Amino acid sequence: AITIQADSANPQAIECAVAQAISTLGGLDILVNSAAIGLNGMIADIDVDDYQALMDINVRGPVLFAKAVIPHLPAGGRIITIGSGLAERVPFAGVTAYAMSKSALLAFTRGLSRELGPTGITVNLVQPGSVDTDANPAFGPAGDFQRSLSSLGRFGEPREVA
Repeated sequence: AITIQADSANPQAIECAVAQAISTLGGLDILVNSAAIGLNGMIADIDVDDYQALMDINVRGPVLFAKAVIPHLPAGGRIITIGSGLAERVPFAGVTAYAMSKSALLAFTRGLSRELGPTGITVNLVQPGSVDTDANPAFGPAGDFQRSLSSLGRFGEPREVA
């Protein structure tokens, strides 16, 4: 495994990251789209530039990464995208833009799986609920509320999503 840092909102950075991975590893078997940013607030109050950044990273990035790797994936290859349970359920106000970006990944995954299925490449979307991360700590300001929405009564752990 190698680590390659790339701005998922930048198409050239995506192309360079894929080329570097292929060059270093000799090919690709899997793509995991996991970059995302959050954007909370009511739609009427959201800054247009912040909205664009959300869509660039949460939606455009996974599409461009998939586009870049598809020609290099063999039969048996995998594309996995990390979404959110908010793609299908919006239990409170203030997350509309984020939920919308994650819903787009749901449609993207369903469509791409139809396109790539005949080639033997599988496409899947993981839609976790609240997961304890630096960006969304289990005992942060919204932790109690988020736990109240969970069937388990707790945040998930990153290893459970992996």
